[in-house]
Amino acid sequence: MSNEANISQRRYIFFLPHPLPPGTPVPYTLGLPENNPLNLVPAASEPTRTTVLTSTNNTFVDIRITRPRQPGEVENPNVGGNMDRLDWAFAGTSTSVPITAKSTDPAPAASSAVHSVWTHWLDSRFPVGHTSIPPDEGDMYPVPNYPTSTLEHGSAANPVTGRMECYEEMWEDVPVQAIPTSTLPATGAKKWCVVLRLDDMQHQARGVVIRVGQFVQGLVKQGNRTYVERWEYNHAKEFFDRVSRIGDGFVPCPSTFEPTKLGLGNRMTYGDFEWVVEEMESWD
Repeated sequence: MSNEANISQRRYIFFLPHPLPPGTPVPYTLGLPENNPLNLVPAASEPTRTTVLTSTNNTFVDIRITRPRQPGEVENPNVGGNMDRLDWAFAGTSTSVPITAKSTDPAPAASSAVHSVWTHWLDSRFPVGHTSIPPDEGDMYPVPNYPTSTLEHGSAANPVTGRMECYEEMWEDVPVQAIPTSTLPATGAKKWCVVLRLDDMQHQARGVVIRVGQFVQGLVKQGNRTYVERWEYNHAKEFFDRVSRIGDGFVPCPSTFEPTKLGLGNRMTYGDFEWVVEEMESWD
């Protein structure tokens, strides 16, 4: 494969002042609690269940669902509606380039660190086709002794306060699993990457569905309405379970369950919309 399809889940987010005072070590949270020159409360948190699926060709779907905040709220909303539980969902393409450390940097960049940019083609916080979605980028640092973890450092406007803030997020890679299909039982199970895309600006509708191994995620926007779903393969049932659903529209995640029945470039019509199989790849 040209790139390795990836499953990543966020473990925490930690906010920092913006701009950072001169000499602030970056990454910062890796030194907590012993090294804390800004005297920040050293308590990282994860208020969401965030999973990012990235395809072989760097198309991604990032879905962030808030954890329960009120008594009686379910852990994973799964019946539609519940728009207040959608923190953020977006899809697009990502690029990364090695970081070149500058002599003025407060801490020289690690030789294997990269600067990543996520271009939002579709975003739950903006209308379909919006041309001025703010930049989404950060520096990605490997974590010593944790080869499956990556720390992201960046800055962005906090949607709650409206102020620019620096942040650090810890991401953990999830191993991609080989999943059987009706035509490939367990003995011939493969790892699959499948991407479906909807692009219908006449009806102000866009959508992206990505499957990577045992996870499928989809995001659809039509006008001001947003729909998201997350599915995960259940080995005990030998089938996919929908684990989260927000919004009341159709998201064709199940179309990826039997990829051997799809073909690259195939077009599928669901209701008023046509979806295209944009990527399809398997490996052992």
